[in-house]
Amino acid sequence: MLGRCSLETLRKRKSHKWQTHAADVLPAFVAEMDFDLAEPIAEAVRDALAVGDFGYGYLGELAEAFTAFAEKRLRWAPDPSRVFAIPDVMTGIAEMIQAVTPPGVVEAPLRRLEDGRHDLDPEALDRALGADGVSAYLLCSPHNPTGRVWSRQQLLTAADICQSHGRALLIDEIHAPLVLPGAEHVAFLSLDHEITQRAVALTSASKAWNIPGLKCGVAVAGSPELGAALAERWEALLPGQPGVPATVAAVARSLPWLDALLAQLDENRMLLARLLGEHLPGARYAPPEASFLAWLDCRALGLGEDPAEAFLARGRVALSPGPGFGTQGRGFARLNMGTSPELMAEAVRRMAAAAAAHAHEPRYSAARSPVWARSGCRPGTTTIATPGAARLRRSRRAPACRRRERRTRARRGWPRACRRACWGARRRSRRSRPRGPRSPGAARRRA
Repeated sequence: MLGRCSLETLRKRKSHKWQTHAADVLPAFVAEMDFDLAEPIAEAVRDALAVGDFGYGYLGELAEAFTAFAEKRLRWAPDPSRVFAIPDVMTGIAEMIQAVTPPGVVEAPLRRLEDGRHDLDPEALDRALGADGVSAYLLCSPHNPTGRVWSRQQLLTAADICQSHGRALLIDEIHAPLVLPGAEHVAFLSLDHEITQRAVALTSASKAWNIPGLKCGVAVAGSPELGAALAERWEALLPGQPGVPATVAAVARSLPWLDALLAQLDENRMLLARLLGEHLPGARYAPPEASFLAWLDCRALGLGEDPAEAFLARGRVALSPGPGFGTQGRGFARLNMGTSPELMAEAVRRMAAAAAAHAHEPRYSAARSPVWARSGCRPGTTTIATPGAARLRRSRRAPACRRRERRTRARRGWPRACRRACWGARRRSRRSRPRGPRSPGAARRRA
């Protein structure tokens, strides 16, 4: 049902995931899965193609189909009259931000737990919402990239804080259909709380059924006033027309495909823990409670603020850079698990190879390295001697030691121009060295 995830077939795709990097790179970054399309969705798109149904998007059956899906799978019964079609979740969020807030962003960081997981931080949220000019709180539930599923009590705590500050709420619930066994998603608008009157929930079939290119999402207003704000922006929020019947087919007729996907993702998240323990034990990983994205703590690997850069350069595997998710993402990377176990294992092996290559790179300390290393030269570069380099003290070596040093530099492939710059710095260092009074013996020897 999900397909074989053949690398040869996947490389024929023209999507962002498979065309961004060179052919020797294994992509595991953007939130796009490698599985085959659910047949009811493919049939809906073929039907639209057969009659040329590619005009401006129309809500059609989407409100009723989504309401039935929410009741069956999300334990939530939204009012169909407050369900609106949108092109995607991010566009819906952007339009609602313009509707209810002035420009500007304030970050409310999560709390990092000892077991590697993340949690909502009520104190940080209270400080952020209490700042001047803040009008709304954007909540990701389930959370991307950590994969956390917030409990009912956590959501109520966030609701209380928003209510106390009089702020609106925008809830990104795009990963709600992807909650994995052991966790339970609570739809925010299902809460018995007055803040829901100032809240808008946004979701889509694009993540769970892997159809982001069809450009159709759903926005659910918590009040008639917010529904009117969505309706006023209908021109900016028109969905892709083929995406509307495809989304209806997803939520109404593709639930067996979704169940097979959840079983595969549950297997993949446990497999990833074993693979990391075997090949990359320095990376910390808390299995996600939802979705197909793994948040990896790579700080112990010494790969810098953006480990994804090192994985791509040395291992030819592309992950999403952690810093792109905010200041708390430094030293982290996001791995896409929405693929076959074989391709995921290959991704981990490439990451391990990149970490090993980084660990074995030569590193020199100023105290113990020879003068040619301390002068700032690096392989493949030409170094220009500076006044600082002229002050370097050349250690007194026997001629045999100096010859051995020259052979070592040549063997390591240091360019001739780099070696000349270092030797020039030595000669200038000797000439600029302050000379004290000569001893009588030295004067007699020179005579």
